[in-house]
Amino acid sequence: MPAALADLASLAYQAALDPSLWPAAFASFARAGKADSFALRCPNPLGDQPLIEACGAPLLGADPGSLLSGDAPIGLFSVGRSFPVASPLGSPLDARAFFFREPESGPFPDRSRALLEAALPHIESACRLSAQAFLHRECLSIASEALESLSVGMLAVRPDGELLCCNREARSMLERAGTLALVSGRALPSNPALRPRFSEALAECAGAGHPATLLLPGRDGPGSRCCATLRPLGERSGSSRSSGALILLSPVGRSRVATAAQIMQAFGMTPAEARLARAVASGETLEEYAEGNGIKISTVKTQLRSALAKAGADRQATLARAILSVPAAREPAALPAAA
Repeated sequence: MPAALADLASLAYQAALDPSLWPAAFASFARAGKADSFALRCPNPLGDQPLIEACGAPLLGADPGSLLSGDAPIGLFSVGRSFPVASPLGSPLDARAFFFREPESGPFPDRSRALLEAALPHIESACRLSAQAFLHRECLSIASEALESLSVGMLAVRPDGELLCCNREARSMLERAGTLALVSGRALPSNPALRPRFSEALAECAGAGHPATLLLPGRDGPGSRCCATLRPLGERSGSSRSSGALILLSPVGRSRVATAAQIMQAFGMTPAEARLARAVASGETLEEYAEGNGIKISTVKTQLRSALAKAGADRQATLARAILSVPAAREPAALPAAA
């Protein structure tokens, strides 16, 4: 590869990692190819605004970017191409990269045209890399947000238990050190007597790919126990051994119930009805709920009848099942106190 082309290709691939470099990179392409102006547009795979847009000086009174959507003015010389960019939402999207010379500048010199034509495949590859990197970042952000909202603790660890990452619920569990604790950077049972068995199960899971389920006692008695489910985490290149394990932690005997705000949104209940429905799903009796909230049992029964109707339920057990069918999610917003 000629040195000039290698330098330009390097600029394109640097811009693939940092899209803010595309205008400067394309300006360098234009100078090397004796172009008067340029236009690059790469669509956003997840939205309407372009992912990459770089335009040079106006041509014949027109923004070069506008030339990408129509025919170039008569007498305008161009070198470029259109190419598809994959989209997760359906058909490939159309990206375009062009260099222009105005009529008074004349056609592209042969060497300049040859340089730009040789560079176009690298521009195309770099644009596709930019789109893929953008998609990966967006997917990672969405996945991270989803994991943070889970009401189940999730940890990713190496075969020796070294913590790689965890979600908010797992961080809370580790900070309390009720069932699992961080010991020299490793996630291990808080009870030292269980650590050999846990480490053996973890090594078996990561080494042979065998899932395992362990019951971990808590420091506060039977009510603080957790069930730990271990699953292999990926595979090492060229090996059947996994790169670690995914640990799911779920409290035993404590159902995760949707927030009152979620119940209000799902079933159109008032705040008072949603709080009562949540209490019913959690196993409280009407009498316990009335006493605990300082309200009359007659008021509670009236709220229950309305909650049953809105949930399409005919009795408390059916209401509880309906409420438990709503995935529990963390919500920072406080529920209105109005009855």
